[in-house]
Amino acid sequence: MHELSIAQYLFDFCKTIEQQYKPKEITKINLSVNPLSCLNEDILGFLLKNIAESEKNIALQNVKIHIEKNNSPDSREITVKDIEIEE
Repeated sequence: MHELSIAQYLFDFCKTIEQQYKPKEITKINLSVNPLSCLNEDILGFLLKNIAESEKNIALQNVKIHIEKNNSPDSREITVKDIEIEE
């Protein structure tokens, strides 16, 4: 289940965003993935929310994950396209 390592990476990435921008909440993370990837949006969102809960991170408690498959099989497996925040 590689979703767990990706969820941990996203959590760490979002902590960096929180330190820089001090958002009230991170509402959505938009990802672009390789078309051959089997990354599951629901599992990834569930894991990220559980990591946030265990770390008592309220900014990520309601985060939504959106995955868009790109058209290039040669691309990286996952890229963070953008993050939506509420200030």
